[in-house]
Amino acid sequence: MPDEAITYEHEPESLTAPPDLRALAAKVESLSHQIDSLFGNDSDLRQLFFEKILPLIHEAEERKI
Repeated sequence: MPDEAITYEHEPESLTAPPDLRALAAKVESLSHQIDSLFGNDSDLRQLFFEKILPLIHEAEERKI
C-alpha cells in the first residue's frame, strides 16, 4: 500500500479545537514567551518561580474567591 496523503475538504471535527481551547492555547503560548523573557536561560530562577512563587499566586487568587 503506497503512502498517500490524506486530504479532507473540511477538517474533521476531532481535529478542531473549540474556540475556548484555542484561546487558552494562545494564552499559554503568550505566557511561555513572557516567562522566557523574564528568566532567560536561568533554570534555577525558573524552577523557583514554578515551585515556590506560582503556588503562592494561586493560593492568593483562591482566597479572593
